[in-house]
Amino acid sequence: MSKSKTIEISLTFEMELVTNYFDITHGQHAYTGEFKRRAGFITMELPRLYFDFIIPFWLTAKRDPEKCFPKTYAKIISLADTDVRKMKLEQLNAATAAALDKVSKNSELLLEPPLIYLLLTHPVEGPCVLRAIIACIGLKKYDLNDIDNIILDEECNVIEDDDEWNMITYITEDEIQSMSAKDRVYYMQLKPNAGRVLHYFRQFGLTRALLRKELMQLYNEETPTRAADSKTPLQDFKDAYPLIYEALESVFKWSASNSRIVELLHAFVRACYDPNMPLECLDNRLNVLMGDEFRQRDERKEVVKKNRDESLTYRPPKHLDRKSTQQMQGKQMLVGASKYSSDKISSLPQHVKDQIKIRTINKDGHTTMEKKYQKDLQAAWEERRSKKLAKSVRQLDLDELQAVADATMSVHDKTWNDRGDKQYTKIVEKVATKEHFKKIPVKDDAFVNEIIQVLPYIGHSLSPQAANTNDVRKALKAKGMNKTSILGKGGCLGVHLDLVKAIAKGKADNSLPVDISGKTEDEILQVFVRADLSFNLNKMKEEVANQWKCMENIFESAAREISPRFLKLMNKEPKETDESDESDGEDGEDESDGEEMRRNVSRK
Repeated sequence: MSKSKTIEISLTFEMELVTNYFDITHGQHAYTGEFKRRAGFITMELPRLYFDFIIPFWLTAKRDPEKCFPKTYAKIISLADTDVRKMKLEQLNAATAAALDKVSKNSELLLEPPLIYLLLTHPVEGPCVLRAIIACIGLKKYDLNDIDNIILDEECNVIEDDDEWNMITYITEDEIQSMSAKDRVYYMQLKPNAGRVLHYFRQFGLTRALLRKELMQLYNEETPTRAADSKTPLQDFKDAYPLIYEALESVFKWSASNSRIVELLHAFVRACYDPNMPLECLDNRLNVLMGDEFRQRDERKEVVKKNRDESLTYRPPKHLDRKSTQQMQGKQMLVGASKYSSDKISSLPQHVKDQIKIRTINKDGHTTMEKKYQKDLQAAWEERRSKKLAKSVRQLDLDELQAVADATMSVHDKTWNDRGDKQYTKIVEKVATKEHFKKIPVKDDAFVNEIIQVLPYIGHSLSPQAANTNDVRKALKAKGMNKTSILGKGGCLGVHLDLVKAIAKGKADNSLPVDISGKTEDEILQVFVRADLSFNLNKMKEEVANQWKCMENIFESAAREISPRFLKLMNKEPKETDESDESDGEDGEDESDGEEMRRNVSRK
């Protein structure tokens, strides 16, 4: 069999990315939570998922890709061509670095108020986060010891003398450096949003006198008192700080985790959505799935849990993977159908009876459209098959095919060495926005000079068009032209940036006097947007280089090695299954929620 080794490496990387990362994160989002509430509502457990797996995974992958992608790394090392091997290693390192940047971007909200308060439950990071929060509150000159800022109630209406906060402010560089390393990285992350930190501290009821003792105990915790790798971290925190836990739970208990919502929507589209089906019918189907069907599935899963063989490795229960649950489903369906007796149907109004007749449904076109679609699909398949059979057949030379496979390169590989400076590309993308020009002051013509320097062809977007630099300058400084009008909706700057971006993407013809043939999208944009001539080039280089520096400092400080329970999932062996009670038609393999839903809906 002939195969391209470079393409094989790409497919191996995709396989390991799915099995070692995406399968695990998706499984966690599908998890019902430590307290077995409901899948999709694990917001309180997201910090542990990030700090125990997601962040350590990509930090490890960036430092040592072999640990996270062993099969991919082994295939790269086995390449005989040193140039190709070097290129593939560069691609692997670039992929892990880009992934870490993306994780930094996606987890930014998790490390800002209000979600940063969930990190208080972490056995190692919690005290550091609280100290950073109190420092930010002090920065806003809000005195937690002032009786006017303390909520007294029937449960606690007295403040003892020793219950006073040590409100230290960290303003100068020397004061900030005096903080411990962990406290400092969280403080630097929260400092720009100190006002919001204070807002949510008060909103969550943490200024109540009743919580002061527990908050001070957590604040003064220097060494972890709870197990870092505990399987029940929330319960541990609840036992140690019940009042703080109650305050956080009242806010976040039923907060949906967004990732799970997206997965549920994707599963719904695959399982339920049919463009030929009336919206009313789709709505009724969804109501059944979310109501009676969901409840019945839970009941069948409970039966599987009770009958599980404790000697076997645990696996999430499936509601239709054995005969007993399938028989139970039949009984449930009979119970559900019992309310549709002939007597009750006969008592319905005549217009309702007419609507539910099969011939009426057929007249609506649903069945007809389905048949037409299947007929067209079959005709298209037959046509493709006949063309394939009509092609001449010749004897294949496997050595020749292998030589062709070895020489085959993906477009990504072909353009890898011509990719240019990625950092400069990011700077150009940053400059090619109105936000960049908003930051330029009008004083001393800095704003106009920046436009002329960075956008050499903007004269062609002016009305009338300006042919040279002096004409452009006069047009931009003419009466009625100011920074607001230039940057506003329909202004010349926004129109020009939209035009050059469309030309770069190939969505518009090149109407500007410059030859861009043979150039890539990034290269075309660099012709139209001369970021290298910007007066703020050095500042932008520093911003791009340090965009996620604060986040990565937190990652390096806080994220330990990948938690053992996640390492076990990454290196899991095929699970044993209880074959004694499985159906003949089902093999008991794991499947996604969406695929499982699709199979059961189609079966009914």
